[in-house]
Amino acid sequence: MKIKDFLTSIKTMTGTTGSELTIAGILLLGLIFGSMIKAFDKDSYNETKINPEVFRILDSLAENARLTYNGTDAANNPGLTENIVPNDSTITESDSAKMSMAVSKKTSKADRIKGIIIDLNKASKAELVKLPNVGEKTAVAIIEFRKNQPFRNISDIKKIKGIGEKKFESMKEFIEVR
Repeated sequence: MKIKDFLTSIKTMTGTTGSELTIAGILLLGLIFGSMIKAFDKDSYNETKINPEVFRILDSLAENARLTYNGTDAANNPGLTENIVPNDSTITESDSAKMSMAVSKKTSKADRIKGIIIDLNKASKAELVKLPNVGEKTAVAIIEFRKNQPFRNISDIKKIKGIGEKKFESMKEFIEVR
């Protein structure tokens, strides 16, 4: 009888019904049992398990992002802003060359993309901006142009407002149409 009297007094003090009190009791018991299991289970969620493979993958992704960064340095050169070559056997010779790019002096876009050919029909805005005399506005214009009609030859780029013979001459060795 004492338990029934105790429950009645709790209902009266809290202003709850029997059903609400039952639900609260179940939740309280679940909280207590859950806490006990967590406290006594050595292999469970209490211990932080660190997988070194996750950190290796994250480091690899960060390095890739650093190598493909398309911002500018203080001298307004696009690309890398540091001259750091990590001691990592997964870095290729071409990656190492990219990382060793010196940014202390102002270099022309043509010097920075020597040996690279950009397809006008497939290049992204970031790739187009690397071309000599092509800024973001012109890159967007190139992309908009090719949406309506693909480039048939490289001289079609002169159809874009702002690209005349002089600009075409400065970029023609770096562009192609496939």
